[in-house]
Amino acid sequence: MASINLTISGATALIARFGGKLDLAGSVVVGTNVNYARYVHDGTSRMVGRPYLTNALTSQRARVVSMLEARVVELLKGSGGSIKPALLAAGLVVQAEAQRNTPVRTGNLRRSLHTEAM
Repeated sequence: MASINLTISGATALIARFGGKLDLAGSVVVGTNVNYARYVHDGTSRMVGRPYLTNALTSQRARVVSMLEARVVELLKGSGGSIKPALLAAGLVVQAEAQRNTPVRTGNLRRSLHTEAM
């Protein structure tokens, strides 16, 4: 079965900058397991792709970065915890945007989009 996933990870540059001082490890996956999702997203020899997942991340990039930066600031102030809650929240923002932009109107692809913290 074909599937498509988009992964948002903890910022590598921030991990390098703060070393072991902060827990910035983690990722979140936004995706679907619908068998035709990749064909809709990437296209085929007969159909142009409609990249609803990557477009969702692109359009929400500033918001996602802002959310992750805010969490890093909290961590630097000693709030404890990790970046994982912010990663999950960022994934849900991207998922919501992808659901709004899913070009297939039947609803199955739209409903199958999910976010999973890793």
